[in-house]
Amino acid sequence: YPNSERISDANYGAGYAGMKIGQYTESSEAFNKAAGSAGSNKLSLDAQMRQGDALFNAKAYTRATAVYQKVLNESPDKQVKAEAQFQIGQCNYRQGNLGAARRSFTNVANSFASTKFASEALYMSGRAAFRNNDYTSAIADFNELLTEYPKNSFEDDATYSMGDSYYNLENYDSAIEQYQKVINNFPKSEYVNDAVTGLQWAMMQKGDTQQAMDVVDNYIEKIDDKDK
Repeated sequence: YPNSERISDANYGAGYAGMKIGQYTESSEAFNKAAGSAGSNKLSLDAQMRQGDALFNAKAYTRATAVYQKVLNESPDKQVKAEAQFQIGQCNYRQGNLGAARRSFTNVANSFASTKFASEALYMSGRAAFRNNDYTSAIADFNELLTEYPKNSFEDDATYSMGDSYYNLENYDSAIEQYQKVINNFPKSEYVNDAVTGLQWAMMQKGDTQQAMDVVDNYIEKIDDKDK
């Protein structure tokens, strides 16, 4: 029924089904058809956003960026614009365009601070800066994340990454402080073991060899106590 008024819905459903089973190329094509036959601009933009997601999952980042940029330019909705800008940042991040990625993420954090994407954008901005060896900017981003969005889902990761950033800047006292926060504040975090290692190395860099050994011994004792 190519002339049916439900054709856009059918193509959208086909695109969604393709995404669920990993057929991203076919999914992208279906969402593109849905966007072209949508009865409203809102539905068309939604289909285009999902087309971008399909291309992103297919690792066709350049094509995905073009689709997301179109949505960003045309959508009047702040949440949609924030998501499109965030995804452009993700495309650049995956391609190693770290400066461009950080600009996109920073734009989300600054221009769309009230949206649900703002906190993750700050986190990803910090990750992009860290990967680009810009540790001072990484610290600034992670610190802003922890200050503006306390109790966010990246809190332990951001704290640990601040420790690593300070370590790479040879600011060992600040690195120790951040690693200690991970150990004390997030005892069940997957980053605790790495934080203990980072703490040990930072202390050794300061010449506190015995204290570094004590940190490891104390950590092992705590693990043993839990297993009893």
